[in-house]
Amino acid sequence: MITLAAFELADSNERVIDIAIKYGYGSADSFARAFQTVHGVTPTEARHIGNSLKAYPRMNFHLSIKGGSAMNYRMEEKEAFRIVGLKKRVPLIYRGVNPEIARRRRMYSDSGTPARKENILLK
Repeated sequence: MITLAAFELADSNERVIDIAIKYGYGSADSFARAFQTVHGVTPTEARHIGNSLKAYPRMNFHLSIKGGSAMNYRMEEKEAFRIVGLKKRVPLIYRGVNPEIARRRRMYSDSGTPARKENILLK
């Protein structure tokens, strides 16, 4: 956003406070501090021809998940039923098996007594 603000400062006569508010800053001072930290000049100085500003292109993230093998399936009509699940935050692991997810999967897929499974649900 600070890059867009820099372009707007260079290409318009809009007041610094108006640009600051447009890009989510609460005051011209907070905008000026952030702007100077990134660009090395104040917003007012950025309007002078010849000052060099930094441009940070917008970051994009793409996630692609591909299946490993074909699966046969069929559609069936069922009566209403409930699905119960558990919510758990786990650390992000970018390569390989996530140990926390693997541990949870083993806990829930182990054939244990109902009491054991009940204790797991309370953790």
